[in-house]
Amino acid sequence: MVGYFQYLAVNAAFVRFQTAALNSFAESIRDAQLTGTLEMVLSTPTQLPTLILSSAVWSFTYAILQTTVYLVIALAFGLDLSHVNGLTTLVFLLLSVGAVSPLGVLAASLAMVIKKTGPVEWLSTASASLFGGVYFPLHQLPVAVQVLGWLLPITHSLNGFRAAAAGVPLSGVASDAIWLLVASLILMPFSLWIFTKSVGKARVDGTLAMY
Repeated sequence: MVGYFQYLAVNAAFVRFQTAALNSFAESIRDAQLTGTLEMVLSTPTQLPTLILSSAVWSFTYAILQTTVYLVIALAFGLDLSHVNGLTTLVFLLLSVGAVSPLGVLAASLAMVIKKTGPVEWLSTASASLFGGVYFPLHQLPVAVQVLGWLLPITHSLNGFRAAAAGVPLSGVASDAIWLLVASLILMPFSLWIFTKSVGKARVDGTLAMY
């Protein structure tokens, strides 16, 4: 039986990757707009998917450092990581980034068109907190909330990270891994296509240099 501190500590540590995925892409585009470098960056031969995805490298690196520090502090207060399954942790880290990043790319697409980051990040973060099982196990919440929670990538991500902390092998959380993989394969191409269209619209409208 996992105690509430263990449950909350693992969730709070790894939910940072969702925050990085949701915020970094739009913030990168918005910063480039405000500093006047966006048009120059987009004039390089770099492919748009490469450009937008690489813009979040530092944010994810920083999220790893934050999570590490957070877990080290939590260890001092009783967090038990003696049974961690490294493979499960790594797989869910990659799948989580892949499944949540498309939402961040969509936010960047919105920033490209309306010159604001928009509500995508806030709505996603709020829904994760309310319906993603960050603070309370989903099975203790109403059925309608459980259904909403199942539709969110963060729910499956945190299921995997908690399982990894408890030493559960990847096969034990295969359904969550498959859910994240399918979501990544569907959402990532779609979000990159939307971003490409938004850049094209900004070019046609002549608003790339505007902020």
